[in-house]
Amino acid sequence: MTGSGARPGRRARPGTPKGLWGFTLAAAGFAVFGAVLLVDAALFAQRAERAEAVVAGIGEKKTCVRNAGKSSSQEYTCFPVEYRFTTGEGRSVTFTERHSEKGLPTVGERARIRYDPADPAGDVRFETGALYRYGFPVAALAGGVAGACLGTVLLLRYRRAGTAAHSEE
Repeated sequence: MTGSGARPGRRARPGTPKGLWGFTLAAAGFAVFGAVLLVDAALFAQRAERAEAVVAGIGEKKTCVRNAGKSSSQEYTCFPVEYRFTTGEGRSVTFTERHSEKGLPTVGERARIRYDPADPAGDVRFETGALYRYGFPVAALAGGVAGACLGTVLLLRYRRAGTAAHSEE
């Protein structure tokens, strides 16, 4: 079969564009990814308690790497910022976040946070708006569902077209 463009040993359904199955499955996977992120954010919001953290100290300047291990990695200057807050049970908790020079807070500055009462030092998130918290998960879920639906519709159309072409022969 010279000139047909088909690779030997691979058979595609006649009339089905290459990659449509892959696109549909990838979109469905992206929808599942978005759903998992959305459920995680919702469950955290449900169990989390609010507190106010205070900047307790700022460490020495360091070189941090964004996207470490990837070809797009970038070095930037950062500072470890130590935050301290008190849980609802009166336990003092300290956690550290890295900040760039541009967004560096000052000692004594306050930040609203949410923490997991079961692991207050391990799962702390800064208080953000609903769009920031749920925006990406909802967009991933919606985009994945839309892509999976589009892929499914196209697969069904190509299948019907292929069935109709075979029945005419």
